[in-house]
Amino acid sequence: MKGLTDAEVWAWLRASCAAQGVPEVVSDPATVGTVAVLLTGRAGGPPGSAAGARRTTRAPRLEPPVGIDSGGPEDR
Repeated sequence: MKGLTDAEVWAWLRASCAAQGVPEVVSDPATVGTVAVLLTGRAGGPPGSAAGARRTTRAPRLEPPVGIDSGGPEDR
């Protein structure tokens, strides 16, 4: 399998962002913070930062649903 070059990755990024109508780079602190929460499940900044020090709780880990391998709804 061939790896992508930096130029190919950037071309894909630009095309994807243009198709979705979103900027290629996000610098708004509120948006960056929201994305960080979505990716980490934690609010605040990195450990050791002032924002990270304010963290008091951690979001619970998600659990897979029971019967995830079931074939479909059960007849009753």
